[in-house]
Amino acid sequence: MSAVPQLKIVRGAAAEEEFRWPAPSYFEFVREQDRLDWADCLLTLRDGTRTSGRAHSFVPGEALLEFQPDGAGKSRSVAFSSLLKLQLGRSVPLRRETAPTASTAQTEAAKPTLAETQPFRIELANGEIFDGVTLGYVSALCGLFLYLPQDDGGVLRCFVPANAAQNCSIDAPIGQILINQRAASPEAVGAALNLQAIMRTKKFEQFLAQSVTADEESGGAAAPEAQNRRVLSVCDTQSMRWPTGNPEETAALEQLRRMTQGRRASDVVAAEDESENSFIRRYSSTTNSGRLAASAPRNRREVGEVQVDKSAAITDRAGVQELVTRLAAETGDRDVTEQHAAKSSSALVLLVNRIILDAVEHKASDIHIESNLAPKTTRVRFRRDGVLVNYLELPSQFRNALVSRIKIMSNLDITERRKPQDGKIDFSRFGPAKVELRIATVPTTGNLEDVVMRLLSANNPVGLDELGMEEHMLEAISGLISKPHGLFLVCGPTGSGKTTTLHSLLGFLNTLERKIWTAEDPIEITQAGLRQVQVNPKIGWTFAAAMRSFMRADPDVIMVGEMRDGETAKIGIEASLTGHLVLSTLHTNSAAESIVRLLDLGMDPFNFSDALLGVLSQRLAKRLCPECKSAYAPTPAELDTLLREYCNSASIDTRTMMQKWLERHGNADGTITLYRAQGCTHCDNTGYRGRIGVHELLVADATTKQLIQSRAPLSDVRNAAAVLGMSTLRQDGIEKILQGLTDIRQINAVCS
Repeated sequence: MSAVPQLKIVRGAAAEEEFRWPAPSYFEFVREQDRLDWADCLLTLRDGTRTSGRAHSFVPGEALLEFQPDGAGKSRSVAFSSLLKLQLGRSVPLRRETAPTASTAQTEAAKPTLAETQPFRIELANGEIFDGVTLGYVSALCGLFLYLPQDDGGVLRCFVPANAAQNCSIDAPIGQILINQRAASPEAVGAALNLQAIMRTKKFEQFLAQSVTADEESGGAAAPEAQNRRVLSVCDTQSMRWPTGNPEETAALEQLRRMTQGRRASDVVAAEDESENSFIRRYSSTTNSGRLAASAPRNRREVGEVQVDKSAAITDRAGVQELVTRLAAETGDRDVTEQHAAKSSSALVLLVNRIILDAVEHKASDIHIESNLAPKTTRVRFRRDGVLVNYLELPSQFRNALVSRIKIMSNLDITERRKPQDGKIDFSRFGPAKVELRIATVPTTGNLEDVVMRLLSANNPVGLDELGMEEHMLEAISGLISKPHGLFLVCGPTGSGKTTTLHSLLGFLNTLERKIWTAEDPIEITQAGLRQVQVNPKIGWTFAAAMRSFMRADPDVIMVGEMRDGETAKIGIEASLTGHLVLSTLHTNSAAESIVRLLDLGMDPFNFSDALLGVLSQRLAKRLCPECKSAYAPTPAELDTLLREYCNSASIDTRTMMQKWLERHGNADGTITLYRAQGCTHCDNTGYRGRIGVHELLVADATTKQLIQSRAPLSDVRNAAAVLGMSTLRQDGIEKILQGLTDIRQINAVCS
């Protein structure tokens, strides 16, 4: 970003010296014509109003603007948080920068050949679109400076604060320019953009240098003129050099100068080994090339305790380690403080953002941060597909600041370490991913704290036909929840996908003819058309209280997140008996256990039996990776084990069942093919990718209702349901094994 000095607006002859509005790249203001009336300006505020007047002082780096509206007697301060844009009223002329006196034919040939104007389009914070053309631009931390061409040959100067712009595009992206000029391959530019979206701690040209080099080393396609030269961008804080095989081709270089906010750039002809050595010196800490990283000199301070666990198989680990190295360089060996956690530009802030972005990219459901007393490291783990994997080991001096940064993001008390706290982070305020995180801090030994962050990124419901249910079960559930009233329950342990299933059911029911209320804690999935309520037990707004309110709000369907107490269960049953369809969850191990659990909570067995429609029990098993799963012919003993496990729980004849298996899953030669985990790059060499639902549906028919009324034991309810055709969790899991979706190891893990 360009550094913008403090702007002071003064009158008279001093104006020429004190005025420091930055000029666009390769141009300068004609100062002798920029004097008395340049303070006239027009403000556009976030509420849509436009006010003209005069600016008395303007310090964009400190978000300060002193403004006197027309007709007002005195000036007032205008906060950047209320400002959309500032436009100075006077058109001022520009001219190209004066060339150095010692210019040569070579520098004259390299004179900029920029287009006179560039189109821009900015989506402002209030949704308004600000577009037009600008003669260059300057992008700074405080915001964007634009120069709007006028008929008199001058420009109007315009400033948009950084927090006032939602999206911004100016001219073609640099990657597209380089592709058009055949200075980089599309693959290299794509890889650079992916890295930039993940990390965002380097400028684009640094990522491009890394990606182009990796593309060439891996034998990727490159432009003809780049085949014999490394196309690198070797950058420092002041200038940029662009090694090229064709020094007479200057168009790409000039476009690069413009798109990197006017940084001084020059093209050089460099031998291949020189370019590679330069790349090693500059980017050895972030390259994905093992050969370069191994030979790179270690110019930075080592952080011996930093370990990025290989088992996590997270891509681009070097970027994480570089952030930790930067953090160590910023802080030295001392403990990192809470004040450091609040600095928006610190490496700690970037590291926390990077951890969350990696978790989102790799579809983790939770992030666990586990603090330990020195000299033990602070461990960061991801839960992916239900299993924790190591992601990062951090030196102990970062533990308190890491937790404090997360507390700052979730508006928790950073001074309170003695008791647990709960909060939520809207990460779209801090990074590019639109994801919310539920935060829980837990005090541990040594006055330390652990943090668990649940990623709530599933903003849209899953279709009912995408839950992985068998066709007959899907039809049965659709029929049950299509009834105008009754109670339908989804049960299973924590993390078994109950909320996802409930919202899939609600998506099926969500029509214009129905009014649907939900009480949830927290609201993880949102749907248009639902009236969703977040409960808050701290203020007495419980599930039971919410359901009482819903009953007075003319509902057709009520969903309550969990029947965790007798009061909530009783109100739910009463609601289902008075003409409403009620959906809810229970933390039980099987469908039959849910019935016994509610009776144990004190439910009236007659009301309960009349209200109950059915109970769906479910688990989530790891799915075999479709890219690498390996087919094999099971041994007779293995098939016999599966057959006995399937038939014993329901007293099914094994020979009859085997015949059905051969009809549904058999090969032409009368054999059955199963699949086992193999491992590949798509699944991080685990053999599994994603999860699949395993279900058990108990339909409350006349027999089941009689057993409920008589308070029959669990075994009687289970046996009666099996006789009536209920497939148990293990039976449904074995069906999915035969379909090649998972294996016996995963079914045993979730159905034991």
